[in-house]
Amino acid sequence: MDAEQEWGRSVFASMTALTRAIEALHAGEWVQRASGVALDRALHPVVASVGERGSARISDIARDLGLTVPTVSRHVAQLLERGLLERVSTTADRRTTVVRLSARGRAVRSQLRRAWVDILGLATQDWADDERRAFEDLFARFAQGLRTAQPGRNGRGRVVRVEHGDSAQA
Repeated sequence: MDAEQEWGRSVFASMTALTRAIEALHAGEWVQRASGVALDRALHPVVASVGERGSARISDIARDLGLTVPTVSRHVAQLLERGLLERVSTTADRRTTVVRLSARGRAVRSQLRRAWVDILGLATQDWADDERRAFEDLFARFAQGLRTAQPGRNGRGRVVRVEHGDSAQA
């Protein structure tokens, strides 16, 4: 195994650990207790996506979250029913549902965000300020790289073939 493959395996292991830690925080209801928000965790990303966009079509939310339109439609219906989202009238296409956070939805988003900021503070409480800044910069850059990654390209314009299993060929 070459150095790039070893690095990739190590980062993937850390990403898996991060995903499990986030799931454990939700499963242990820590986020719910810390935020005071009793909301199915599957709905949190929809609240975040709509909050980031200001208003959004269901298809935009689905694309943001990598979910199907029917799944997002069900989530949006639940959030509308709970009063966290509201429909926005559009003149462009009345068949398209556009939603935005209601005042209550903005408050819930704020509470969830505050809880996660507290969690991040606890997780990095023994880090120096320069380490936190470096992590913030690199993590943002990494997230952007994941959003723009094109499967089949190595980022240098070269097409690569990725095989499942232990070996990959360029």
